[in-house]
Amino acid sequence: MKTIKLSLDSHEFWNKPTAENVKLLSNCISRSVKEFKPVLSELKGLALKVGRDGCTFCPATFNGKRSKDTFEQQQLFALDFDNKSPDQSITVQEVLSRARYYELPVLFIYDTFSSVKHNKFRVVFWANTSISHRKIVE
Repeated sequence: MKTIKLSLDSHEFWNKPTAENVKLLSNCISRSVKEFKPVLSELKGLALKVGRDGCTFCPATFNGKRSKDTFEQQQLFALDFDNKSPDQSITVQEVLSRARYYELPVLFIYDTFSSVKHNKFRVVFWANTSISHRKIVE
């Protein structure tokens, strides 16, 4: 059974990290590679660490410092839905419906720190294979 590799920090945040924290996290997250088996219990644990506990993650892994030049692989893809404009907003249910239509496997969804009444959320998709070509990931 293959594992899912990602960069995942263990520090829990209850509010959006400050600019100073973001810089520190960006510098150290590439050294925080974690692996999860694609089984319900482990994937649920990942979703809870990120969505409930506020642990910062980067869906990619790196050979050294976090940068395009040291990109190693990526298997998860996260899209933010900020719904800044009322006439161009989308609900979680609409995203899930479109994902099903296009056969895109949603791993989990969670509210971002600045969300009010579930208006800002992040959707994490799962590719069943690791992609090691940076241009394909981009």
